[in-house]
Amino acid sequence: MRKLSTKLLFSIVTLVFVWPMALVLAQVLDKGREPVGVRVSVDKKSVTIGDKIRYEITVRALKNIEVQFPDFGAIVGDFAIKDFGFQKQSSFGRQTLRQWYVLDTYVTGKVTIPKAIIKYKAKADTEWSQKETEEVEIEVRSVLDKAGSIEVDIADIENPVPLPSKKSRIALWLALIVLTGLLGITLVLMKKKIGAPLAFPRPAHEIAYEQLEALEKKDFIRQGRSKEYFVEISDIIRRYLENRFSLRAPEMTTEEFLSSAQAASRLSIEQKLLLREFLTSCDLVKFAKYLPVSDEVAAAFERAKKLVDQTKEELQGAAAS
Repeated sequence: MRKLSTKLLFSIVTLVFVWPMALVLAQVLDKGREPVGVRVSVDKKSVTIGDKIRYEITVRALKNIEVQFPDFGAIVGDFAIKDFGFQKQSSFGRQTLRQWYVLDTYVTGKVTIPKAIIKYKAKADTEWSQKETEEVEIEVRSVLDKAGSIEVDIADIENPVPLPSKKSRIALWLALIVLTGLLGITLVLMKKKIGAPLAFPRPAHEIAYEQLEALEKKDFIRQGRSKEYFVEISDIIRRYLENRFSLRAPEMTTEEFLSSAQAASRLSIEQKLLLREFLTSCDLVKFAKYLPVSDEVAAAFERAKKLVDQTKEELQGAAAS
């Protein structure tokens, strides 16, 4: 009971005396400070080509200040933005806002992250003020600088492999003919047993077109549900690419999926760039609380449809007609 009373008395003293004094002290200190302070930082200034860099813009401001971070799009300087995020903390009448980006580049030498413009204003004001961040210089080394010279071990030429004999080729053809016949008989028997035509999987692009048309009819944008619209259109394209190219798209982050798409030989450079622009625009709305205008919504829809148009499977029947 005595311990409980002591804790209760300590809490009351803290609430009545210490906390108000701390608030007053914070207000006194704020009078001598600028309303907004900005700094930038990176987790490393020397990397090997292809390594990831975390670039962070930190803004400290009074609680009544509104802050706008720069819209870099998908690229800042010579660096590609692979991922990004936002954090906010508040204490003693001030707020700390952090916008971070994961960057990489394939340019070697001294590479600069350019200055960024931070806009801010008091909530009662109509005019925006701005602050400019410092440039950040990154040294990007080639892989050869780290590994030194590359040794190539050239193996000897293998011995000639004899061609199959005439009898072996005839036996192989007979085996293929028999297997084809068995497959045809099996399909006919299955068709008779089921009593209906065999259902083959629908082409991935037909499903994607139907889903895009259904999304337009939901009229999410007019209802102010931009985030739901971009989440759904992003999922449609990811599922389409999974079905079309056997990519496990829905289970990957944007960065992982783009890396997988870069390795897909059936996608052209133009299609890979179009995919990056589409996914980046979707992530801005899904994760950065960005509110798109009508032109940006239309552009995202056109990119999605263009991706399907350019990568859809050309069916033999369609080509013949």
